[in-house]
Amino acid sequence: MTKQVEVKYGIFNLFTKPERTSERVEVNKQVDVVGRHWVLERRNHHIEQTTMERTNQETTHEQHFVVLLADGSLKKVILIETENVNTAHGRYTFFSIHEHTVHDLSTSDVEAMDFEKRHYSTTKAHVQNWGDREPGKQLLSHAKGVGLTKALKRLLA
Repeated sequence: MTKQVEVKYGIFNLFTKPERTSERVEVNKQVDVVGRHWVLERRNHHIEQTTMERTNQETTHEQHFVVLLADGSLKKVILIETENVNTAHGRYTFFSIHEHTVHDLSTSDVEAMDFEKRHYSTTKAHVQNWGDREPGKQLLSHAKGVGLTKALKRLLA
C-alpha cells in the first residue's frame, strides 16, 4: 500500500515536505471473488523488477488459494496485484492492476499439498523472486492426496 506522509527536514526539522512511502499490509484470509468458502491452503509468489537506472519498479504479488466452496467443489484461486512505480524525470507516477483467476483443482495442485511449504528467494540482475508457491522436496505423506485430506479435516477441528 502506498501513502503520502509529511517528512521533516532541514536544520532542527523546521521544514516539512510530502513524500510517498509504501508499506506491507496484512492480506485478507478470505477471497472475495468466489463467494462463501473455506481456505484450505495459501501460498504466495512475488516478483520485483527494476530498470538499470532504478527509475521504474514493477512488483507483482500472487496469492494462491485452495478453497472449498459452499457447494462442495474445490477451486484454485489466484489473486494477482501488479504495482508500477515510475520516478523518471523528477515525477512520481504509481498505478496498480488487480486480476484473478479461478479454476478447478488439478491433480498437480492436489499433489503440491502433499509436500512441505518451502520459502525461496532468488535475485538475478534486476529481478528478485520470493515466496512459497513451489512445493518443497520433503514429502509429508507417501499416499497421494493426504495433504488435501488433512486440510479438510482441519476445518472440522
